[in-house]
Amino acid sequence: MNVFEDPVVSISSSQRSWAAELTRFVSDYGGARLRGTVLTVDDAMDQDFEVLIVDDIASYMTPRFVDRIRRLQRKVVGVYDPDMGEESKDRLLAMGVDAVVDAFAGPEEFLQAVLSVRDELPREVEVGTPYAALPQDDPFAPDSSPTVVVGDDNAMNVALAMADSLIGFNRSTVLIDADTVAPSLAQRLGMTVAPNLLTAIDSLVQLRGRPEDSLRRSPRGYAILAGIPSPDEWDTFQPRDVVDLIEHLRQSHADVIVKVNRAIDDLAPIAGRAGRFDVARAVITEAGQVVVATDATPLALTRLLTWIAGARRLTAASLHVVFHNAPRSMYQRGELSEELVRSFVPASITWLPADSRLERAAWNGEAVPPGSYLRAARALTARLLESAGARVAP
Repeated sequence: MNVFEDPVVSISSSQRSWAAELTRFVSDYGGARLRGTVLTVDDAMDQDFEVLIVDDIASYMTPRFVDRIRRLQRKVVGVYDPDMGEESKDRLLAMGVDAVVDAFAGPEEFLQAVLSVRDELPREVEVGTPYAALPQDDPFAPDSSPTVVVGDDNAMNVALAMADSLIGFNRSTVLIDADTVAPSLAQRLGMTVAPNLLTAIDSLVQLRGRPEDSLRRSPRGYAILAGIPSPDEWDTFQPRDVVDLIEHLRQSHADVIVKVNRAIDDLAPIAGRAGRFDVARAVITEAGQVVVATDATPLALTRLLTWIAGARRLTAASLHVVFHNAPRSMYQRGELSEELVRSFVPASITWLPADSRLERAAWNGEAVPPGSYLRAARALTARLLESAGARVAP
C-alpha cells in the first residue's frame, strides 16, 4: 500500500443520494479511486479495494459479512440514517465496521472517513489479495473439500454408513443434511428437526453463538446437523451460506460429509423458481469428492448418466458411483458397469447389497447396523480416503 496514493474504494449499490453524489465528486475532483459497485457478497469478495462503503440496509450487511471483509485486510465504512435515531448507527457499530458516516454527509466527510481507516491497514499487506489466496491456516480460507453424497433416501443411508466408517478409522466427522428438496437426516434417525441447518447458518452469519451448538452427537460418535424443517424454506438462506458453514465446520473436523439431492438443474430462466437447486449446485462445486447413489437398474443407470453430464459442468472432482440394492448376479452387475463405463469412467464403483437389517434400522430410526451393507460402505470410505491422500487408520 502506498499511503501517498488515493485510497481504492468500492461502493455498495444504494438508493440513497450519498452514493451518486460521492461518485460524481470523485469523478470531478478525485480523492479516491473507485473500483466498482458492490451488489452481492460475491462482488465484495471478487473486487480489489481497500475500503468498502456500504449502507446499513444492504441485504448482505451482517456481522459475518463485515468480519469476512476485515479478515481480507480491508476496511468497512458503514452509512447510517440519522432519521432513524441512534438505532441505525448502533447497529453498524455492533457489526464491527471500522467507521460510520451520516447518510446526509457531504462527499468530503466520506473521503475523510475512508482516509482515516485506510491509514490503519497494514503496510505490508498487498491490496486486493484474492479470497482464494488467503493463507490456508486462516479460518475462512477455502480449504474445505467435503465429500458430497448425492441421491434419494437411500443416499442418506450411504452417508450414514460412511460417517460410521470414518469414525471407525478414528477420524472426527460431521454429517450435514443440505438436501433442500427432501431433507431426511432428522427423520431417518427419529430426531427432532431443531437445531438444524437454519440455526447453524444463523449463528454463522449473525455471529450469534457458535454453529457447533447446532450439532448433535450420534450414538456412534460422529456429529450430525439436521436439514431444514421444510422444503418450503429453501429460499430463506443463500447457497454461499451453506458453503461457508461447511468451511467453518471443516476447521474442527477431519471429514465433512454433505448429503444433497440429485436435482441440480439451473432454473434461473423459469419465473419464480430461480435458485431452487442452487444449494446442491454450490455444494457439489466445492466438493473434494462426489459419491452418487442410484438403484441398480437399467432405467436408473440411464438417469444417472444424464445426471453425470450435468454434474460435470459443475465440478471436476472424483466421482464415485454407488449402486444400492445391488443384484447378486455377477452377469447383471457386469451389464450395468459395462454400460456405465461406456459413457463415463467413475473413480470407483461400489455395490451395496440389500440388507434386511438396514430396513429394520430405518424403520426404527436407528443408525446403519453392522453387516454386509456397512462392510461394503467401509471399503468405499477407505477408497475415498486413499484417493484424497489421507492416511487410513487400521
